[in-house]
Amino acid sequence: MKNHLIGLQQIYLKLSFLNVQDLMDVRSKINPIVNKNKVKVKTAYETFQDAQMDESSGMPSKTIQDVDDFFLDLREYDVPYHMRVSIDCKLNCAKWFDVTCSGQSEPAFKERPDILKQPDPVVFAWDIETTKLPLKFPNAEHDQIMMVSYMVDGQGYLINNREIISEDVEDFEYTPKPEYEGPFEVMNEPDEKALIQRFFEHIQELKPLIQVTTTATSSTGRFWRRDLSCMG
Repeated sequence: MKNHLIGLQQIYLKLSFLNVQDLMDVRSKINPIVNKNKVKVKTAYETFQDAQMDESSGMPSKTIQDVDDFFLDLREYDVPYHMRVSIDCKLNCAKWFDVTCSGQSEPAFKERPDILKQPDPVVFAWDIETTKLPLKFPNAEHDQIMMVSYMVDGQGYLINNREIISEDVEDFEYTPKPEYEGPFEVMNEPDEKALIQRFFEHIQELKPLIQVTTTATSSTGRFWRRDLSCMG
């Protein structure tokens, strides 16, 4: 409400989705309706007056011709999935939790207030490079991941897809500034599947608490997006 003192209250419809793609599909249909209604929306006082009930008939003084007219705002559609989970499950980075999983059911989180020592976070910063057509975004139908690079506690790693890279790459060092030393250990894998398997196996081995990635996008959603997530 522009004027929160007027006492006008709105009805909100809460929608929940099984995955992010469903949310984005619904958002793409509702958002144009909301934008159209915002252009012709009245002031808060005029809306309040229109909403008053006619004492004699008990009906609203204005007849709504189209249910789309009710959609005036769209909220929380841009909250990242991992943040939504943290809010709903009350997960905080400063606390410890026991996490249990059973079959296909959702994981359960139990806070551990008895553990007070703060963790020494292991930061896992990574990026991927893919093939693509000129001036196009990567497409999972015909493009491949050709390499993944990442750094953990000052140690760099590079995994190559030898179906794309013509020769094995030796270990190297990339130190753009003296304070940013970058020794890299290189793993040359025979194809994309082996690259992905090695990548996830190494994540399980390193057990990072924080994962940070920059850019990777695709029209089919195959590749990852900008993200910051915390893992327990």
